[in-house]
Amino acid sequence: MSILHQVDPKDLADIIERWGKALTVDDLAGVIAVSIKQIYSLVKRGSLPHYRIASSIRFDPYKTADWLRSQNA
Repeated sequence: MSILHQVDPKDLADIIERWGKALTVDDLAGVIAVSIKQIYSLVKRGSLPHYRIASSIRFDPYKTADWLRSQNA
């Protein structure tokens, strides 16, 4: 059973907001229990707010939490 079935999506958004630093692809995939491939797909489509540092993708915890809330509205 994935964490999405165990935790209310609003709680996941709260967890992400309290992360305290930018999330990596691995971090975000682990928190919301999806594959890294799915995260990259969302980034490529422009569906998931992100930014790049050189070739690394990072996610602002507040924008990511807002995005997650909007997906479950």
